[in-house]
Amino acid sequence: MTIVELREKRAKLWDTMEGFLDTHRDRKGVLSAEDDAVYANMEKELNDLTNEVRRKFGIPATNLTTKGESIEFSTPTIEGTVLRRNKLDGQGKHPWKAEVSEDSTGVTASVISGWYTEVYVRKDGLQPAPCSDTVW
Repeated sequence: MTIVELREKRAKLWDTMEGFLDTHRDRKGVLSAEDDAVYANMEKELNDLTNEVRRKFGIPATNLTTKGESIEFSTPTIEGTVLRRNKLDGQGKHPWKAEVSEDSTGVTASVISGWYTEVYVRKDGLQPAPCSDTVW
């Protein structure tokens, strides 16, 4: 299973768990013993998926310097593998990223709302022009 598939499966499970809590809590906000057991199994699966994502993506590293009077902290780093798409763009290349801004011309609402659920490809096969402000 790829990292993207793992993350999608985890996100779907998260949504399922939220819906489960919304529909199975009693008036006091408590789950029955049976529902609690079902939810505990979902939590275990979520933790398993989270751990698998971490194994594939890497655990953030922290570097600290403790010489002297105080500790110097540095920005944590993560390690991962960026995989190219197998689909060629209009220039015969494998694009590694796409950027789009909500106020870009020719961008439909479905592109914005589906940004994290489907891969964006322009109709002409070319990558979108870089936008003025990148949102991370």
